[in-house]
Amino acid sequence: MSEKTGPAANAIPPVCVVLDGVRSLYNVGAVMRACDGAGVTQVHACGITPYPPPADLRDDPRRGPVAARAERELRKTALGAYDSVAVTPWPDVKSACDTLRDRGYTLVAIERTPDALPMWDAPILSARPLALILGHEVDGIAPSVLSQCGATVSIPMHGSGHSLNVAIACAVVLYEVARRVRG
Repeated sequence: MSEKTGPAANAIPPVCVVLDGVRSLYNVGAVMRACDGAGVTQVHACGITPYPPPADLRDDPRRGPVAARAERELRKTALGAYDSVAVTPWPDVKSACDTLRDRGYTLVAIERTPDALPMWDAPILSARPLALILGHEVDGIAPSVLSQCGATVSIPMHGSGHSLNVAIACAVVLYEVARRVRG
């Protein structure tokens, strides 16, 4: 019996990332790299969030140049994660959240709100299956989405800045989730 190697062998048991309205190709590619590094193999791209073209280009509703640019820029930014992290497009975040909830996922918003639990004190990050939701780079996560989540978790900020780049925030939280799994 051989031991598994590669991304699947190190995957965090069912954890996924949901990106809602993250408009930057570079941020999406960086999220894919963070997922790959932490052992997460699924990203859900909602609304305007760019995504790689499907295997059959006839199934892509975007114009040819738009899909080609997405592939080129995501491949360049995501590097090897382009092939190891699956990205599923959704027309809107509600559809993705409803489907994930129906599949038993606990939805957790990563956002700075007055009632957000600091990441270190959030036992919900140990829930499985877990869907981490991150929002638009400027506007964050819509209140209607926050209300669907089991909890809101924030990254404690100690400097003069009030938030991190969405891809960096994703990486920080993913590695906290991975630390809890791997001890």
